[in-house]
Amino acid sequence: MGKIALAIACLAGAADAEPPISEASLMRHIATLAGDAMEGRRPGTAGGERAVAYIVEQMQAIGLQPGAKDGGWLQPVKLVERRPVSTGMTASLGGTTVVLDPGDLILIGREAETRIASAPLIFAGFATGAALDGVDLKGAIVLLLAGKPQGAGEVPNMAERRAELVRRGAAGLIVPMAAGLPWAEVRRQYEAGRIVSAEAPEPGLQGAISHFGWSRIATAAGSEAMKLVAEAGTADFRARPIGHVAIDVRTEVHGFESHNVIGRLAGTTRPDEAILYLAHWDHLGLCRPAGTKDRICNGAVDNASGVALMLETARLLAQAPRPGRSLMFMATTAEESGLLGARAFVRDPPVPLGSIRAAINFDTVAVAPRGRAIATIGRGMTPLDPLVDAAARAVGRTSDTRTVQNMLVERQDGWALIQAGVPAIMPGSAFADMERLNRFLAGDYHGPGDEAGKGIELGGAAEDGAFFVMLGRLLADPERFPTVSR
Repeated sequence: MGKIALAIACLAGAADAEPPISEASLMRHIATLAGDAMEGRRPGTAGGERAVAYIVEQMQAIGLQPGAKDGGWLQPVKLVERRPVSTGMTASLGGTTVVLDPGDLILIGREAETRIASAPLIFAGFATGAALDGVDLKGAIVLLLAGKPQGAGEVPNMAERRAELVRRGAAGLIVPMAAGLPWAEVRRQYEAGRIVSAEAPEPGLQGAISHFGWSRIATAAGSEAMKLVAEAGTADFRARPIGHVAIDVRTEVHGFESHNVIGRLAGTTRPDEAILYLAHWDHLGLCRPAGTKDRICNGAVDNASGVALMLETARLLAQAPRPGRSLMFMATTAEESGLLGARAFVRDPPVPLGSIRAAINFDTVAVAPRGRAIATIGRGMTPLDPLVDAAARAVGRTSDTRTVQNMLVERQDGWALIQAGVPAIMPGSAFADMERLNRFLAGDYHGPGDEAGKGIELGGAAEDGAFFVMLGRLLADPERFPTVSR
């Protein structure tokens, strides 16, 4: 039976039909994208550019049309990578001078050289609620705690709090590490380089201080680290100055252009409206020091598997009759650095953002075996749940209606679209088996062990193919999913 016949059988709800996407077809993409030749697909590297070229080639072969604003395949995303070279900081606190050991502090500057002769050092706690009320942050170095106060409800995430501190004029942000956190791993991540948007405001410097260094600062300021953290968790906490600091930071700064890859299938009756499928192509690159036996974080599950499933879904939809709305397919860059490719798309979309009626994200899909239900990251957050359930029923699957998976909603590209008002979800069988997913996240995730040769579980992802085809067709049908104003 050919692919089109298989797709028709699945779309008709034939539960005993073979899945329209095979594990072998997914593995072919994964083996290429997560192969050592791609060097971990870090944006700004030759391996990343090879990944982009491969995705363009596959979209062309599938029969998609270019979907970027200029009529091409690529949407430029301007990025900057910064790596620490040297860090020095001296703090004057309550009459005591503390010279921080360079091993207890890691900072990167916005510019190649950042020298501050004297700046207020302000402890801002978690910078939530009324903590910043009446506090002048202009030119200050701010100590910002990660996480949130115990018992606090919804609070701005760390990126939002950092942005607010920058908006208020903070010259630098330093995150104190809690006891027990792996300081060596924190340093390694900074030393690997931090990629940010070239178009987003950045503080003059930012970084982290070890728990030992933080304790020295707190003691010299007449307190204790744990006591200050406890104080920051109280409702009446206000940020306050605790001393002054002199800082000398050297940074390697490299600006470059990466790309989102965008393809399109034109709709028949409402081509100016679209359903967007997306998956991030990037990963962490060479993530271990030179001389390490295996330096490459290949990113097979995260997220070569998601790109593979998106491409194979596009292949089936390209072979089927066109729906009323257009279908867009986007492989984003720099998700691992803070959803930067998705945010660039939101800032400058190739079509009006309001014309995108729904978005479906693929990320870390090669986790569950066949036979699992369809769970949704974003369940209860959009009007798309009835369509998800209908698509699952149509292909003989069940829906997992729990919302525990939503703890991950801000960690995937769909979140950038949700924040911009586009209904976005990340459904799939991988999220119905949270125990198995959490084992991956606690194990090979973001490490050299996430590679194609390790017997990746592709059964659930392949079985999900029929569901994703059906869901796209339902969403792209104006009668089944009428246009609603947002």
